[in-house]
Amino acid sequence: MNGEAVTKALPYRLGPADANAYQAVRLEGLLLEPRAFSATYEDELRLDAASIAALLANAFVYGSEDDTGGLVAIAGLALSPRAMRNMP
Repeated sequence: MNGEAVTKALPYRLGPADANAYQAVRLEGLLLEPRAFSATYEDELRLDAASIAALLANAFVYGSEDDTGGLVAIAGLALSPRAMRNMP
């Protein structure tokens, strides 16, 4: 996300094995653009790897890598169980 890396790979769905890279991108994003997130940097720091892996196993989160294979972009949708109960 630092603007130096070139994204060349097609987006792919992230899974539990991507938890550490996913959190690193989110933390950077939370520092750079906090208003783009519903969570705070501090909230994200409190999440452990198992919680993030579980999220990625059940959510629609996609990522893209730069030419070195590092995750540089993420986008996704995750509905909380509470939000899903309120859906028609």
